[in-house]
Amino acid sequence: MPFDDKILSRVLDKLARKRLRRETELSERRAKVYSAYPRIAEIDAELKTSAINLIKDSVRERRSGTEALKALNKHNEALRRERAELLNNAGYPDDYLTLKRDCPICGDSGFVPSGVCSCLVRAYADEQRAELSRLLPIRDQTFDSFSLEYYSTEIDKNWGMSPRDNMSAVFDTCREFAAYFGPDVQNLLLCGGTGLGKTFLSSAIAGELTTRGFSVIYDTA
Repeated sequence: MPFDDKILSRVLDKLARKRLRRETELSERRAKVYSAYPRIAEIDAELKTSAINLIKDSVRERRSGTEALKALNKHNEALRRERAELLNNAGYPDDYLTLKRDCPICGDSGFVPSGVCSCLVRAYADEQRAELSRLLPIRDQTFDSFSLEYYSTEIDKNWGMSPRDNMSAVFDTCREFAAYFGPDVQNLLLCGGTGLGKTFLSSAIAGELTTRGFSVIYDTA
């Protein structure tokens, strides 16, 4: 999907600042815990080097890779249990020193090997919706909040139908336009006097497309 560069830049900047904030907070938690409980610092350091050390030992002792892996898993599991017990006894949860991400798929980077992560699409839609809200009342004017009660049920002789029936058809057309919008969808023109619902339905369409991840531009003429 195409992105507006300015909106995308703001979204990526927010993701970067979020990652930096959480990494900083984690560093502060680690410094505090390591200072009070040096054994936890020792365990973390050992977990980082245990794989290399066990591989060296297996080569030196001529053990098979399977044996080395079993020994590694057993050794690390014992260290993790000790670490969790120390944290719990200190009043901390097991994952207190683990970096937490909102999106486990991309790690809050916004990208995966195949392209854009779904979390970035959602964040982009939220940012775009916030920008559109400054121009259109898309939060309040949605298809679900649209009401036909404001339109008369009296038959108009010139049209052969009531304003309510006419607006019902217009509403259905707009909702279908938003639901099936894509490269092959033709333009939609709304025309009529002031206060008949054109801006409301435009807002509803814009909000719906934004939620679906489309870039939306609104301007006046």
